[in-house]
Amino acid sequence: MTFSEQLWLVLLQASSTAVFVTILGTVVVSSWTTRRERGRAAFETRTKILDEVARIGQGTYVFMQHTRRQIIRASDESDRAETLRALDQRFLDFSVEAARIQTVIRARFGVQRAAATPGAGAFLVEQEPADAHSGAGAGMPGREQPRAFAAHISV
Repeated sequence: MTFSEQLWLVLLQASSTAVFVTILGTVVVSSWTTRRERGRAAFETRTKILDEVARIGQGTYVFMQHTRRQIIRASDESDRAETLRALDQRFLDFSVEAARIQTVIRARFGVQRAAATPGAGAFLVEQEPADAHSGAGAGMPGREQPRAFAAHISV
């Protein structure tokens, strides 16, 4: 093999290596960026839901404290009845907001009712929905197994 042929061979090998490394690097960086963006979006969604749950829960708690003080200070039965009507209305508002959040959580995280055991109520079980891009779902390798929520639901 002549010197010029060897030179062309080395240049061809170097060029093909550069192209291969560039393509591989682009795929790796793209995959890493997509994964990071999905993680950030999931974190933002969970943070938004947590903030909303905390806001609704704290608002209801403060209203209940206020109602307790008003009942203690009530001078007659009509003041007490009006305070209890306001508490009933606040409970209805809370129930609507809580049901809306529960629907969002079910849609986003795939929460389903588990089978009830005799003598006990049903628990909600968190189950990750199948990932549309990878085909992975709950019970797949590398994924967390379903876990029971702390909240107990009476049947």
